[in-house]
Amino acid sequence: MRMLLGWLGALWLATSLMAQPSAVESMLRDAFPVSQLKPGMKGYGLTVFKGTQIARFDVEIVGVLENANFGRPLVLIKMRGGPITERQANIIAGMSGSPIFINGKILGAIAYGFAFPREAHGLVTPLEDMLTTFDPRLNRPAASLATPRVVRQPIRIGG
Repeated sequence: MRMLLGWLGALWLATSLMAQPSAVESMLRDAFPVSQLKPGMKGYGLTVFKGTQIARFDVEIVGVLENANFGRPLVLIKMRGGPITERQANIIAGMSGSPIFINGKILGAIAYGFAFPREAHGLVTPLEDMLTTFDPRLNRPAASLATPRVVRQPIRIGG
């Protein structure tokens, strides 16, 4: 009897969870879609350069690197403002996870920087990718190292 009740409870929980919109879906409404990004779009990021004060810096979209992150996109950005340009600090250790906003919506978080760049560029992991990667209800193929990484459009950095 206990086993039957346990199975019925698990079945009820599973069907009720599938009937309700997931928390992921509601969070995705607040995220800026990568599909709508265009080179030259401007936004801002937030981080802490010193102490506990949150500082704002400017961001410009350079392009989207399709399939660059194990079959998923990364967004190439150019940054200006604060110590990034004042001291040519570029991406500082610890900036990973700093949120990036476009048109008032969150795009994602800084994930990668480059060693000794001439200009402050970084790569952003889109929030929509972070939220959907482990959602079992979404039918997404698993990424593999054997998956080819094709950049659909060339990206020019520099002058």
